[in-house]
Amino acid sequence: MAKTIDTQEKERINYTRDYRHLEKIGLLYMLQMLILLIPLMIVYLCSYTKLTYAVADFSANIISEVTGKATSLVKLDYLPIFGGVYCVNMQGKSPSFTFSIISCMVSLVIILFLSVAKTKNKPLMIFFTIALWIHFASSLYFVLFGRFFPYSLNDYSELYIKQQVMVWLVIMAVYMITTSMIPDMFVYRIGLFMALMILDFLYGVVRYVLYMVIIAEGSYIFMAVLFFIFGIMFDFLLLVAVYSIYIYIAGCKYRNKKRGDMWQWS
Repeated sequence: MAKTIDTQEKERINYTRDYRHLEKIGLLYMLQMLILLIPLMIVYLCSYTKLTYAVADFSANIISEVTGKATSLVKLDYLPIFGGVYCVNMQGKSPSFTFSIISCMVSLVIILFLSVAKTKNKPLMIFFTIALWIHFASSLYFVLFGRFFPYSLNDYSELYIKQQVMVWLVIMAVYMITTSMIPDMFVYRIGLFMALMILDFLYGVVRYVLYMVIIAEGSYIFMAVLFFIFGIMFDFLLLVAVYSIYIYIAGCKYRNKKRGDMWQWS
């Protein structure tokens, strides 16, 4: 027969254990999230055109200094209601047949080496192996069908900026929605949100400059691996990292005996 836990025993049990959970999110917290999120998203959507202009202008100057190649800014249509985006225009570089062959062989050799190498860091090796397979496929494509490659560096630049605008918007929404599920954390929520958006903005700009320089100097052969492996996945890894800090702070806060009323029994 199951033993009934009386009130005194419940008070001695640590809050962060099975059968205990935070109080259900009420209407007040949902309204708080919407009051924060909706105006924030509207302001962002109304100002992303100016934001992309600042990003493209800064990036163009850096790229021009590093590569010595001419750059220009171009405005492109995007969301009909809110406006277009600015991105960097510059001449790209196709890989030579010899470089494609060498890149293909080097990628394959490293893949074979990693497949037999004994290492404790298996997740990192898997990540590198996937990146190398993508680069191998890209190199093989340029060996066989290089003359038919349909994209330019300007296409890549346009895709990056349009993608980054939506990534920043999605991260903003996901962060606000998920963090609103934990009550009484308003100050921490806003502080970490500002840190997240500043860090992701800086990361997006630095990555944009590096991508443009690598493709302009190294050729289109690196386009695929940069897009699929070092792309938006890292933006969301940053989101998860900041959210983990938020959860850790919440756990420490609610572990305090004075906040015991926040915990409920299942």
